[in-house]
Amino acid sequence: MLETLMNDAKERWLDNGAFKNNDYMTYYLSLATFQSGKDKWDSFLNTAIPYIISKQRKSEDCFDGSWDYDNQQYHGHNAGRVQSTCLNLLSLEVAYRYVKAK
Repeated sequence: MLETLMNDAKERWLDNGAFKNNDYMTYYLSLATFQSGKDKWDSFLNTAIPYIISKQRKSEDCFDGSWDYDNQQYHGHNAGRVQSTCLNLLSLEVAYRYVKAK
């Protein structure tokens, strides 16, 4: 059942790029793929993480280092830049700070 769920999530969210418009789902997808194992996790690392990093704001103003919330489509997305930044940072935390159990 878990394998079927992860295959569906990969197909619906990762492979077609739907994660790009949903920071909330991307965070939960990062947690799920991390727990599900190598193939799914590698796919997430090679697809979503580079996109997240590329979308981080690089500017000379006070928004430097944050993420824009334009085009986000999830309940509560209009909470703005702080929420979008938090969700993207949490996704990166899964990628760079969690240690896979041996």
